[in-house]
Amino acid sequence: MQEKILVGHKLRRFRKTIGLSQTAMADALEISPSYLNLLEHNQRPLTVGLLFRLGNSFDIDLKDFAEDDAASLSTGMSEIFADPLLADEQVPRREIQDMITAAPGAARGLITLFQAYRKVRDELEATAGDGVSMQMSNPIEKVRTTLQKANNYFAVLEDAADELRSAAKIVPVNDFGLTGDNTLISLAAYVTETLGLRVRIMPV
Repeated sequence: MQEKILVGHKLRRFRKTIGLSQTAMADALEISPSYLNLLEHNQRPLTVGLLFRLGNSFDIDLKDFAEDDAASLSTGMSEIFADPLLADEQVPRREIQDMITAAPGAARGLITLFQAYRKVRDELEATAGDGVSMQMSNPIEKVRTTLQKANNYFAVLEDAADELRSAAKIVPVNDFGLTGDNTLISLAAYVTETLGLRVRIMPV
């Protein structure tokens, strides 16, 4: 009994890499284009006999080509959907297998992306206990710490804002210092007067 090998995605990728149509490759393998299409979509197994015929017709590494990576892809994808970040999705194994069969390249890309995410997450968790390391490695934490220390008040910026409001004749319209609809008009006039620039106020 011949061994059955489901590596349709590799066959399809190889054919596209060498620029052959399904008809041309089917002719080289002495099979029909429809049968090759079934092979590429794992609807038919690539038998050992057909694998040897592929090796005789094209320059490929039979050992690498015959290696079924579906198991490793399945393991990798299962790890992704078992992660707490995606655990609520509850993706069944059948859907994972369907995705691997239909788009193995996309599955490999998702696994690579998840591994990169997990590496960054682990690095952040490793430094979480060290306030200094966390602040230096995470720009968001650095900004948050700076704002908290200053209590969201920076005298230099406030003074500059007051000077600009005065120079541009922006008048507060309530007790909270908030300005009205004239703010943009006043700023535009100020810029035109001081810098000689033509300003247009566009509708929202």
